[in-house]
Amino acid sequence: MQARLGPEPISIPTARNLVGQACHRWHLPQYRHDARLIVSELTTNAVLHAGTDLVVTVSHHGSRLHVAVRDGDPRYPSLNGADGANRVMDLAERGWGLRLVHGLAAAWGAMPARGGKVVWATLAPATPVRQTETPG
Repeated sequence: MQARLGPEPISIPTARNLVGQACHRWHLPQYRHDARLIVSELTTNAVLHAGTDLVVTVSHHGSRLHVAVRDGDPRYPSLNGADGANRVMDLAERGWGLRLVHGLAAAWGAMPARGGKVVWATLAPATPVRQTETPG
């Protein structure tokens, strides 16, 4: 599923709705909440920092869900931000951004695209925790 959106705040809930519809259509309700949060952060970054038209794409392969936001700005996002001195204040004022994506996604990243970049995230089933025996 894909949507072309403008660099306006209304694009953020539109992207969330697209992801929610995809999770419903593909019977992947376990990803709905996290995927909506992730696409919200990626779309917000594109609207605020790129200020260009964007394309939101949601796809799946088996039990994995992939979300991507393409914009017209070639600058890559930064997990730590450009200015570490104001890091705590930035988090309080602007939210968790890519830290949230990093915490929720099985993998995420950015890659160049013609005239800009694509920032993507993949959600996957949690790896089961293996029980280890303790010597007794």
